[in-house]
Amino acid sequence: MFPRTRRLRIRSVSFGGIKHGETQRFEFAWEGLDKGLWGVISGGNSKGKSSIINILRCALQGRFPGDLKADIWKWLDSVDVNFSIDEILYAVRVSKQAGVENAEDATARLERGRDPSAVIYEGTAGKAFEQSMSDLFTDELGFDRIHAFHKGNDAIVEHGWPAMSSALFVRGPGAALFGEQVVDGLPTRLVQWFIGLPWISTYTAAAAAEKQYAEARRRQSATRDAMAARTRSRVDTLRRDLERAKQDLAKLPDRQRLRRRLIELDRLIASAQADITACRIARDQAAAALQVAKDSWNETRHAYQQAKDNTEAGYVFRRLKPRCCPACEADLGTRLKVEEVAACGLCGTTDINAPEGEARDDLTFLKDSVADAATNAGECETKANKTADALKKAVNAMDVLASEMKELQSELSVPDKADDLYRKVEITEALIKELMGEEGEEATEVAVEAEPQTDVHAILKAAEKITKDLMEETQADTLKKVGDMLLDYSVRLGVQNLESMTLHSSRLEINQGGAATTFSKLSPGENLRVRVALAISVVSVARGSGVGRHPGLLVLDSPGSQEMAAEFASLMGSLGDVLKEEPELQIIIGAVHRPELDGIVARENRKQAFNEDKLF
Repeated sequence: MFPRTRRLRIRSVSFGGIKHGETQRFEFAWEGLDKGLWGVISGGNSKGKSSIINILRCALQGRFPGDLKADIWKWLDSVDVNFSIDEILYAVRVSKQAGVENAEDATARLERGRDPSAVIYEGTAGKAFEQSMSDLFTDELGFDRIHAFHKGNDAIVEHGWPAMSSALFVRGPGAALFGEQVVDGLPTRLVQWFIGLPWISTYTAAAAAEKQYAEARRRQSATRDAMAARTRSRVDTLRRDLERAKQDLAKLPDRQRLRRRLIELDRLIASAQADITACRIARDQAAAALQVAKDSWNETRHAYQQAKDNTEAGYVFRRLKPRCCPACEADLGTRLKVEEVAACGLCGTTDINAPEGEARDDLTFLKDSVADAATNAGECETKANKTADALKKAVNAMDVLASEMKELQSELSVPDKADDLYRKVEITEALIKELMGEEGEEATEVAVEAEPQTDVHAILKAAEKITKDLMEETQADTLKKVGDMLLDYSVRLGVQNLESMTLHSSRLEINQGGAATTFSKLSPGENLRVRVALAISVVSVARGSGVGRHPGLLVLDSPGSQEMAAEFASLMGSLGDVLKEEPELQIIIGAVHRPELDGIVARENRKQAFNEDKLF
C-alpha cells in the first residue's frame, strides 16, 4: 500500500517569559502562517531568529529544551505552537516558571481540534510528552520506524519521528545529504521513506533482525571457538604441568633405598675405621723397624770403616824404617846395625805381616755385616712404604664413604615432596579429563542446535529478500525521478557547472565540470543548495505521483557567518522562482536581512526586527 500525502503547516507560534536581570515580561507572537514563503528576519546575528526556529522544532518533536540555548529556555514561562495536519488543527502548549531548567518541572499539553478541543496529552514536558508527539505524527503522517543493527553493542536501534522530522529542518551546510544524521544510511532511508517507497519499515526491520541474528550466531560461534581454544590451551598447559610433575617425581630419591644404604655405610665406615687403625699400627711398627735397621746399618758401616782405617794405618806403620827415635830423635844406627832384614825397626819383631791376616778376616766379617744390615734396612723400608700406602688407601676409602654418607644425610634432611607431587599428578589428570569431557559435551550441543538455528536464519534472510524485492520494484524509477529533479533544482538554486546527478540507494554520484565528485567535497554554499534542492525534489516527486510521506514543510535557518549569509540570500533569491512550482509547500526561513530578500519574502509574511532591535 502506498501512503497518501498529508500536509503539515505551522499556523502560529507565541511565547513569553522574563529575561535574566529584568522584571518586565517579554512576549513574542507570530500568527496567520500558511503555505508559501515566510521569514524571521533580523538586522544581524544573535537577535533571536534561530531561537524562534528552535522553538518550532522543539514543539514539533516534543523535545524541550532540545537545541534551545540554555539561557533562552530558562527565561521562558510559556510556549504555544499551533499547527495543522491537512485541515485538523493541533496545539502544543508548554508552561513553567521562568528560571526553571528541568523539562520534567514544566507542564506540556497537546490538543486536537478547536471549539471544542480534545486533550491528547497533558503532563510533564519530558520523555512522555516526546513520545506523545512521536505517536501523533507517526499515526497522522503514516510514518513508521526505520530499523538498523549496531554491531558494536549488538542491538537494533529504531529511528522514528525525531530523525524524520530533522529532514524538515535545514540549518546550513551539513554532512548529511538529507536530514541531520549520517549513521545507519539514514539520509538514503529518509529519502526512500518520504517519497513513499513501500515496505521500507518492514525491510529495515527484517534486515536489522537478520544482521542481529547473524551477528549473534557469529559471536556465539566465536565465543564457542574462543572457549574451545581456551580449553585446549588450558589442557595443553595442564599436560605440560603433568609432565613436569612426573619428571620431578622421577627425580626424587628413593628414601627407603637411601636409608638402607645409610645403614650399610655405617657398617662400612666402622670397618674402614678398623682398617685405618690396623694400617696405622702396621705403618708405625714398620717405621720403627726401619729405624732400627737403619741404625744397625749405620753402626755396622761405621765399625767396618773404622776397622778398615785401622788396618790400613797399621800396614803403613809397619812399613816404616825409622832412622831416629821418634821421642828424642837420636840416631838409631849406633844401636842397631840395621841390615836388610824383615824385622821391625822399633821392636825387632821379625813377623811383621802377622797382623794383616787377622785384620783382613775382621774386615771381611764386617763387610758382610754391612751388606746384611743394608739388605735388612731395604726390606724394612719397602715394608714401611707398603704400610704407608695401605694407610693412605684406607683413609681415602674412608673419605669416600664419609662423603657419600654426607650426601645421603643431606638428601634425607630435605622435606619429602613425593606426597605433594603424587597429589598434583592426580588432580591434574582429573582436570584434564573434566575439560576434555566438557569440550565433547559442547560439540554435541552445537550439533543438536545447528538445524533449528539454520532454519531461523533462513526465514529472516528470506523475509529480508522478499521485502527488499518489493521495495526495489518501484525504487529505481522513483530514485531516477528524484535524481533528475535534484539536478534541475540544484542548477536553478545556483550550483554551477553541474552536468549530472545520479541518486542511488546508498550514494549520490555527481559530475561537475567534467569531473566526478561527491557530496562531501562540495563547497559549503553548494552543499547548502543541494540539501535544499533535495528536500524540494522529494516534495515535488511525491506531489507528482500523488503518494509519499513528506508533509510539505521546510524550515531553513541561515548560518551565522557573514559569507554564508550572502550565500543564503542568493539561495533565497533562486528559491522564490522554484516555489511557484510548489504552491502547497510551506517554507519558513530565518535570515539576516539583506536587500535581496525584500523582493522574495512578502512583507506581510515576515516577522522582522530592524537594525539592532531584537525579535523578542
